[in-house]
Amino acid sequence: MEIHHLLGHDHGVLRLAALLGIPEEVHLHDYAWFCPRVTLIGTAGRYCGEPDDLRVCEACIADSGRAIEEDISVAALRARSARELGRARQVTAPSADRAARLRRNLPRIRPDLAPLEDAAASLAACRDMAPPEPRP
Repeated sequence: MEIHHLLGHDHGVLRLAALLGIPEEVHLHDYAWFCPRVTLIGTAGRYCGEPDDLRVCEACIADSGRAIEEDISVAALRARSARELGRARQVTAPSADRAARLRRNLPRIRPDLAPLEDAAASLAACRDMAPPEPRP
């Protein structure tokens, strides 16, 4: 089962892979696995600095709200994410920066690196597959 994010979905969906007996592969696109605001943007509208003290994160969420749907503490989110990502056959980050931020916040998780697909190449491939335009 390939997972790109769980925003808008209950985390129970991850039990599907276990019930079906298939492996999970997770592709990281944002910071929702460890930041309830998803973007690491704090109350001042700037990068939060990823503080070590989770009370700072909790205060940020109390002041600015969360982008994930569920009411879960930062500590509980990170503990659950460590378990869920730890079960995955593969966790893939699109950049060394994204991988480093994940490792800093979820130290047991060691993502592989694979850049996101090249959108221009994908569009070109789609154009090549498109049927020819009808003639007038």
